[in-house]
Amino acid sequence: MTLHGRCLCGKVKVEVDDSKEPVTTALCHCTNCLSTSSGVASVVSILSEDSVKLSGTIKQYEDKTTSSGKALTRSFCSECGSPVSSVSPNFPGKVVLKYGLFGQDHAGKYPKPGVEIYCKNKNPWEPSIEGVKSLEGSF
Repeated sequence: MTLHGRCLCGKVKVEVDDSKEPVTTALCHCTNCLSTSSGVASVVSILSEDSVKLSGTIKQYEDKTTSSGKALTRSFCSECGSPVSSVSPNFPGKVVLKYGLFGQDHAGKYPKPGVEIYCKNKNPWEPSIEGVKSLEGSF
């Protein structure tokens, strides 16, 4: 099955071929993902680059302020600014895809997160998710 998503304005489209690998959800609590998501976590999936097809005009930002010290590339829609993906040297051949792209067609159908990373940044009032592995992580 192919998952289809888009940014807020619809000018960036994404297709994920989930026949190549299972699509799992992760919650990232790193401070930079918090800034781009404007929430308490960024909901993402880490996938092989060959499973993801992006189209449209994408603007890239080189994020040099990561906690790992390695710059990663963050991609956004050049029109509406919706976060699209990140590519990290810590995950060669992988793309960190933002799940907000699938909200229009898949709202309420996201898989339960399998992992939370950068949990040291969680607020004390944020609940733990039963059965979800918590890691410090490093993008």
